[in-house]
Order: sequence, then C-alpha cells, then structure tokens
Amino acid sequence: VEDNKMNQKVIGTMLKSLGYSFDFADDGFAGYIQAKTRRYDVIFMDLIMPEMDGYESARKILEFDDTLLIVAFTADNMPESKKKAEMSGIREFIPKPVRIDDLKKFFTSHFIKN
Repeated sequence: VEDNKMNQKVIGTMLKSLGYSFDFADDGFAGYIQAKTRRYDVIFMDLIMPEMDGYESARKILEFDDTLLIVAFTADNMPESKKKAEMSGIREFIPKPVRIDDLKKFFTSHFIKN
C-alpha cells in the first residue's frame, strides 16, 4: 500500500526480481478493500497517505484478519511513529528508501520460498 508511483515502481521491480508476486493499492482505503477481497501473506504499508493513512488501514485490516503480517515501509522512524504503528497492529518496520537487501532479509526470516 503505497501512494507514491515512483516508490511503487522501485519496490515492484525489487519484488519481481526476487520472484514474488504482488499487487499495489494507492492509499490506505484501497489497501483495506483489496485485503478484504484477496488473500495476502504480507502487506507492506506506507504510513502517511491521503484518503486513509497506514495506521487506520492496518487497524481495519486486522479487524477481519488478525493473523496478517503488516509491515511498515516508512521514512518516519521516530519512536512516537513506531509506537503508534505498533498500536495499530503493525509488527515490522523496513525503512525507506527500501533496499533489496532489506527485502531479502525480511523474506528469509519470515517465509520459505517455494
């Protein structure tokens, strides 16, 4: 869930090069709707977006699937923001700019690739 088209392109290129399939949502509300209608293993969530921010989107998504792993992609690494994200149910953080090594490390620690 990322509102910046350039960030979508960069992240998409990295995920594709690692062999993962993905969808994008342009804001928190769109991400919430997609999560209700599709099954995801993980959601990467920007926190600051128009329409519905990542905090509210995460809360709403976790209301209907409290097992889903939501990871914040954010340039805001202030302790208050992390605490607010954790209170919204976000369990992991990957700082922006996202690097491919960060994604590799994340997937290696959370998933077995088939």
